[in-house]
Amino acid sequence: MELAQIKVYSKMGWDYFINKRVDVSLWRQFRSVSKITYRYLTNKVNIIDTADFKVSYDSAAQSFDQWNDKMGIVSDKIVDLEFIASNTKPWHLLDFGCGTGYITKKLMKSVGHDVYKITGIDLSSNMIDICKSRINDERVTFLNVDGIEYLKNAPDNEYDGIFCTWALEYVPQDPFFTHIHRALKDRGQLGLAVSKRGTIVEVESCIMEIMAEYPDMVKGVLDISCFLPEDMRELKKKVVKYGFNPVKMEEGFVELSFDSPEEMFDWLLGTGDIAGAMQMFKDADFFKSHVLEKIRAKLYKDGKYTTYQTYVYGIFAKI
Repeated sequence: MELAQIKVYSKMGWDYFINKRVDVSLWRQFRSVSKITYRYLTNKVNIIDTADFKVSYDSAAQSFDQWNDKMGIVSDKIVDLEFIASNTKPWHLLDFGCGTGYITKKLMKSVGHDVYKITGIDLSSNMIDICKSRINDERVTFLNVDGIEYLKNAPDNEYDGIFCTWALEYVPQDPFFTHIHRALKDRGQLGLAVSKRGTIVEVESCIMEIMAEYPDMVKGVLDISCFLPEDMRELKKKVVKYGFNPVKMEEGFVELSFDSPEEMFDWLLGTGDIAGAMQMFKDADFFKSHVLEKIRAKLYKDGKYTTYQTYVYGIFAKI
């Protein structure tokens, strides 16, 4: 584990404790962190990585439309309709982390002429299979590839627009922004929608409590070396650093309310919102039963089981 990751884990752990987000004693947290760290150093705990996220999203592919039902109102905002519809020359657009094709379909409807090319890429082969089954158009291509490797091989000044919804946290930042800037045409647009740091914090608290209470059941910890912005200002600072100007930005939250703990858990798992969490524990049934128990005890509010998806989005122009 790199020093930067250790610092972030320490900050997260302290934040959860001082804000009483984890109902375990400081001594118990210390013992748990020490035990998990020792087990990591002796190769008994691994880092949840891209391969684990792929497994999570492959499993979530058939139910992923649930995400768009609740979060599509945010995804929609990264497409500048006037920009997309205004130009009469052929467009080439990239949907990075296309999922089941939600943004791809929006782009197809938004382009103001019939001469365009859209490429959708995703690490999940099951997501790509769904895209291909839903969209049969010679102007649209879907590829099951690693996004960063794809960007590395993209020609200079190739794309008029690149759009990335809810995938930024899974990719290394420097190559992502560097290659996107190179691959975009002058004044081309980058659209981003990303979860903020601390999103679904109520659910995160439940998972962290289970880790603290049962450290011997932990077999993996999340790789948090990638980027979740704390707020709109942090996202702006990040993107401007790589040569983009903000066109529009906004932050907010979507309330996620469910009638039962089981319904909430199925949504979280079935949308990939807790991608990698199942692989953090030795036994999937153990994880599920304890998460349901925590949700039932901690997240009941006004007749519903509630958490909050916090987000920030932006449209940025290459300079």
